[in-house]
Amino acid sequence: MSLFETFSLYLDGIGIAAFFISFVYLIRRPFQVQNVVFFFAAWSALVLFEYYFLGPYSYIHMNDEGDHFVPYYLYLINHHLGGQFGHAIGGGHDVFNAFSPGFQLFSPEIFFFSVFPIWIAILLHKGTVVAIGFVGTYLLCRASGGADKTTAVIIAALFTVSNENLVYMTYTIGAGMAFIPLLIYVIVSRSNKAIYFRHVLWVSALSALYLDVTHIFIPTMIAIGLAAFMFARITVRVIVATLVLLLAEAINWGEVMYAMYLISPYTGRGGVFEHVTYGWAYFFDTLTTGFSRIMEVRATWIGLGALIVLWLFKSDFRIRAALGFFGVFVAYYFFVMFPWRIIGFAEVSKLSHQYIILAIIPLSAPIIARAAHLAQSIGTEKAVVFRHLPQMGVFAIALGMFIYFKGYNFANYLHHGGQSQYSTIDNLRNASWRPKEAHRVITLRVRDLGPEAALAYGNYGLESYDVYLMLTPKERPSFFQKAIRKAENKTYGSVDLRTFIDWSKWINGRLVDLEKQISLPMLRLANVGYILSPVPIKSAALTAVSAPMSPPLTKHAMRTDPISYLKQRLERLFDFNDVYVYRMRDPYPQAFASQKIVTVKDSVDETALINKIEKSFDPVLMPVVISASKSSILGLPQSSLSVRDFRQVRDGYEIIVSAPQGGVLVLNTMLLPFWRAEADGKSLQIARANLIQMAVSIPPGARKVMFRYHRPTITDGIKGIVRGFGI
Repeated sequence: MSLFETFSLYLDGIGIAAFFISFVYLIRRPFQVQNVVFFFAAWSALVLFEYYFLGPYSYIHMNDEGDHFVPYYLYLINHHLGGQFGHAIGGGHDVFNAFSPGFQLFSPEIFFFSVFPIWIAILLHKGTVVAIGFVGTYLLCRASGGADKTTAVIIAALFTVSNENLVYMTYTIGAGMAFIPLLIYVIVSRSNKAIYFRHVLWVSALSALYLDVTHIFIPTMIAIGLAAFMFARITVRVIVATLVLLLAEAINWGEVMYAMYLISPYTGRGGVFEHVTYGWAYFFDTLTTGFSRIMEVRATWIGLGALIVLWLFKSDFRIRAALGFFGVFVAYYFFVMFPWRIIGFAEVSKLSHQYIILAIIPLSAPIIARAAHLAQSIGTEKAVVFRHLPQMGVFAIALGMFIYFKGYNFANYLHHGGQSQYSTIDNLRNASWRPKEAHRVITLRVRDLGPEAALAYGNYGLESYDVYLMLTPKERPSFFQKAIRKAENKTYGSVDLRTFIDWSKWINGRLVDLEKQISLPMLRLANVGYILSPVPIKSAALTAVSAPMSPPLTKHAMRTDPISYLKQRLERLFDFNDVYVYRMRDPYPQAFASQKIVTVKDSVDETALINKIEKSFDPVLMPVVISASKSSILGLPQSSLSVRDFRQVRDGYEIIVSAPQGGVLVLNTMLLPFWRAEADGKSLQIARANLIQMAVSIPPGARKVMFRYHRPTITDGIKGIVRGFGI
């Protein structure tokens, strides 16, 4: 067990202990907030501490945002050629579908990372989440919770640390969550105020920058609707304001939504819909699973406690509060259990409905405020000593959760390392081994030694084949699971294609039998030319081309030499370990002339197809395995065909060939219906080859072959509608 995993076992206890200690102290020494701005500044400085205290070497949660999103933004800014297609992502991928945040019409993160150093861009993002969440919750508690300044700022502080999504999963979820209290305040609480729609317009435009359509927009709409019911504000004004928000969201995220809609049928997540039997067994299973997810959200318990207080003291608000609170769960179960496929909306069933539960957090804020105000007023009548108990109790909870997350971040920082991974891996930054030809890389994943897979393409300009992507063509995870991963390494889901090393094969300071974990020939087929590894590998099939000065201390050293182990952990916070780089033997190029055609029956399943591909592997002939019905597209291979030049261009590839007799040209990129090919301006028919490649028949004498990717855009769709009406 790693140092991080050992420490994590005690985090809940540490948080609870911090709550009790804080509670006892605060009851004896209660305080009143005189200056809200000062409290906000002090609290923000504490919450954001790890993101600025060491500047460019500060903390980042590598498991989610540090691995997925920051490198993705850096890739888009520094390495992407523009357009829709990203050559360096997962063997070629539509960048609009890699992650939903990042390609909205206006992306604050793209601006931050374009203008500022990485650590400041991260700090600005985190600061936005804390500031918007704090201010929105404060205003909501004041306007609809009947809270005084002290109670409101305490609940606002609690909100900023109430859920892990608001702390270390902010790029996809937390940033949008932070806007929900502000949206409820402006759209619902202020619905009877003057200059209403002016505020609605600016808050809708601002929040639409962050309301990720795939995760947090539906919870936001549910929260606004339930808040309008709770506060008896279901009016024409509120409905119109909500439509304004919907319009702002459609403008900023329309292209992303349209791209996901078009590509979804060709992906593993969107193309396959399981048959569901809507019986009692399904009902109870969904009920049980949903209940466990609901209880995992800590704000659920705090909100329940506040509801109990409202009912004990017979508040007039108790019924509406309860219906609004439990309405979140009703909405969640509705979206999960409704048979969307029957009415032609099967895609809705594939959305991440569990995030609906997060709406309970902003909705709980005014409930807690009213319960605290009620308990405080009654406590004052009974005994002065209870006057500050509700406020200080809530603040003690906030401090307990604050300590919990700080403990987690500190342990995570030592375990993974921080932002130093982005710039100090010298043999990736100044890579003398860097291939002249376009070859992809994979990164063996060792959680406590890093680096993560996405850093290769985002920070160091390499082509990463094994990165996590949100929507990926279904052939890619199939090829990973059935061809690249060996039986001993199939414990990880098809969505996460990163390759973890097997510590049982760690012998005498080296990883052995890598071939039993992953198929090196199938990696070579996919144009993977290099393996990046934080640990040394012993394999006759690999050639070491770069290595650190000394091997890193693995988790095994924690027991034998804990002082040196901890020292190395601290040192890499400022200068991260170099990696071992191994060259693969004879990887297939990204564009090549095939010398052999192998046909299979159209009825063959994917597993049998992959078996045929494995048996046909030949780095000299580079055969094409294709279904019998498509073989006529390619004709006969010609040994005289050769690739003279290969270039990645915006949204495609430009290939110069010598083809005196024609032949079969293969592109090492997955086929989607949005690809077009031509030779010297003449259109070519594309066939799927080797499951993850595409092939064309080159006419004799052809010189320039172009592959172009164009997925229809919203503009294309509008033009089609206009033409359809004859306008």
